Amino acid sequence: MSLWKKAVSVGTSAALLASLLVTVAAPAALASVSLTGAGVVAQGTTSAGTATILFTENSASALGATGYLYVDIAPAAPGAGTVSWAGTPVISAPDSLGASVSISGSVTGNRLSIRILGYDNANVETISITGLKVKASSTASPGAVVATLSDSTGLNINQAGSIVGAFQAYSATVTATGKLAQAYGIGTTSFAVANDPGSCLFSGTNNVTVGSEVLTGIAVSAANTPVPGQQTITSNPSTTNHLANEVVSQTVPNCVAAGPSVTIASPATVVRAASYYSDGNSTVYPGENNSWAEDLWVDEPAAGFLTAGTTLTYTILTDGVVFSRAPLADVHTSGSVSAPSLSADRKSFTVTVTAASTAAGQVHVYNILYDVAASVPGGTYVEVGLALSGGLLAVGSPATNAIVFRGITASAPTPTVYIGENNQATGLVTLTELAAGFFQSGTGSNNVLAVCTTAGDYSFTFAPWAKVTGGNLVLREGSVASTDNIVQGTYDGMGCYLWYVWTGSTTASTIVIGNSTFSSGPLINVDTDQAPGIVAMRIYSGDGLNYTASRIATVPFAVAAFRNQVAVTALAQPVIPTGAKTKAGAIQIAETANGQLKYQEDLCFEIVPRSSIGLLGKEDVFMQALTTADLPVVTATGGLVVGPVQMSSERCGQPNGYPVLFGGTTGHMISFSFPVLQQSTSGAGKLVVDNINLVTTADAASGPVLFNVYGYGGSPTQLEFQATVSNAKVGVKPAISIGAVSALGVNPTSGYSTKTPKVQAAGKYITWKFTGGAALAGQRVNVLKAVRINGAWGGPAYLKSAWADANGIVTVTMKASAGTVLNLRVQWPGAGNLGVSTSKALGAHWK
Repeated sequence: MSLWKKAVSVGTSAALLASLLVTVAAPAALASVSLTGAGVVAQGTTSAGTATILFTENSASALGATGYLYVDIAPAAPGAGTVSWAGTPVISAPDSLGASVSISGSVTGNRLSIRILGYDNANVETISITGLKVKASSTASPGAVVATLSDSTGLNINQAGSIVGAFQAYSATVTATGKLAQAYGIGTTSFAVANDPGSCLFSGTNNVTVGSEVLTGIAVSAANTPVPGQQTITSNPSTTNHLANEVVSQTVPNCVAAGPSVTIASPATVVRAASYYSDGNSTVYPGENNSWAEDLWVDEPAAGFLTAGTTLTYTILTDGVVFSRAPLADVHTSGSVSAPSLSADRKSFTVTVTAASTAAGQVHVYNILYDVAASVPGGTYVEVGLALSGGLLAVGSPATNAIVFRGITASAPTPTVYIGENNQATGLVTLTELAAGFFQSGTGSNNVLAVCTTAGDYSFTFAPWAKVTGGNLVLREGSVASTDNIVQGTYDGMGCYLWYVWTGSTTASTIVIGNSTFSSGPLINVDTDQAPGIVAMRIYSGDGLNYTASRIATVPFAVAAFRNQVAVTALAQPVIPTGAKTKAGAIQIAETANGQLKYQEDLCFEIVPRSSIGLLGKEDVFMQALTTADLPVVTATGGLVVGPVQMSSERCGQPNGYPVLFGGTTGHMISFSFPVLQQSTSGAGKLVVDNINLVTTADAASGPVLFNVYGYGGSPTQLEFQATVSNAKVGVKPAISIGAVSALGVNPTSGYSTKTPKVQAAGKYITWKFTGGAALAGQRVNVLKAVRINGAWGGPAYLKSAWADANGIVTVTMKASAGTVLNLRVQWPGAGNLGVSTSKALGAHWK
């Protein structure tokens, strides 16, 4: 029963009846489908505003069928992205309609379905739907969204019982048009007419014109007779012949459009908009200046969206927070912007586009610092709004990039863990609220605690556990409150474990993060590329949608160290001249424990630049790699197997420095590498790399040649070990000429000569003098002795060190027993640009 019927049935007063009459009758003048739009919707977003659709019946008896009304929406350009309904539609359908509403559609969400279960031929009825939003895909074409109305009663919405027709407004003296469905002869009284798409239906008794003949005595069938899209018109007999497709027209007293659907007003307009966002939320502190905040970004939807002259104004919307100074700004991809200009109150700054982008780009604001008043409550997010000039839109404003925080203290012991080892105990992590209620209840905005690893250095062996040890905070366990407040973290798949707060504290609470028994902190596996030193845990808080909204602490909870390491040594350090090729000393890599040289690991040997500008590419020492005879040779023992040496003109692992096999290069190299194909079977593998041929430039600086030796890339590691050794020394050929003479006795004043050997009685002295001049003055030399035993000479061996006097003379005096035969020489080790210098050996024979 309709409201009207109910009012009459209970004997309503005349005055009330009159008022109801006005209420019901008024919409008849508005008979139509009225749509109030939701405003603009940026690509890739949902409209902020809502749309309303009002269906008003065009007469009390217009609606004579049940079924569905459909409102389908599509982008302005068909096929260019998608638009869909969003929000929560609310329907108001008084009287007897019994209507309901839902969102569906072949393109997800593009159809609004209104179900009508009844009708009332005594009253004009309305259907109102509110709460509708419009969502546009990131590729939806800009422009007015197209809305189409149809119903479930057939292809022609104006057939008998049409639902759409019931809500279409009538208008007077409008022409209906169509075409004859076939040819007809003289005397025909029944014509099948195909309705023109979008035309009004034929109706009433007004004359009908067919071609040039006016027919009288008109009666019109319902729509879709005899087939969909046609009507049958009967008349007095025709007086002429008519061909198929002749035009048929009639002036009708009212008009309802023919066809399967009707276009109605647009519910929204899709526009392009920039995307505005931050890198996250850093922690800033109440009562402190120059607190660092996260960067802000503006992404263009297309090249040139931000035209030259466009201003971007960033404004802090949070009370008690101002910019410490103007931040910095730049662009990514193309275009340019001005330096930020800070307002006098330090609440905003403006950036101006000085050149538009040629490819969709970004405006990046960084080095943002805040001064925060002591009165700003903890947990307050700092909001920064963005306004673009020229009517341009930015989606995401305001963005948050910091949280005011002094909510917890965090601490942990730092036991030693070993790099490359698993299941190791760390320190218990203790988190204490500084005031009650920092962590909020399950419906709050700060109801999640998250602990996360630092980037790629270690992983938790098992999910860590949390235990409330003080206060009255209650953790959630599954879908209920934890009874013992001991809960294992839930893994998020990205290195973080989460706990949800069931009830926030009214007494400041303490949470401990540890292993399952809380005998230590969480157990961790330490990667082989973990840097020695502090191992830290990142701690975040937030809500279920953004649980890493704020980093509230970074807590050291272990110290990483190497338990042992391979030993890298240079087996020799010869002096090599400038401007020449010379073989350098061999380099040895020896394991000190099992598995240090891993399968699939690459071992790299790089010449270290020997001056600061060498870091920019200037080298003065290279490796020769033109022929196979010049390539380094690797000898492996202990079961190690390695692959072939690969030479490169770049550093190992550089993007453009792919190793080049010797057969494909004709230049000078600065690095070589080779893979480990099999780990040591004995646990004591050793590699000796020899035949390293170095070439120096003519102006190479004197001094040691350094090789950076490291292992990298072995599964599952990134950096196995690293050492720097010197296996050569750049110098020049001996440049000091050291003369040698000897004489009998202790420092005699005469009798010195180069004659050798000098013969002396047993127990008597012989004196040697070695003279190098000013270059040797004040220098230390090594005295080398060679002894003949049984007719054979032994190699010169170190005897002692001696200093040259101010004249560059080194004096050596010694005696020996009968039968001793030896010779002496001195050797200067070199310095500066001068290489090693050695004197002639002079002999002595004691009888």
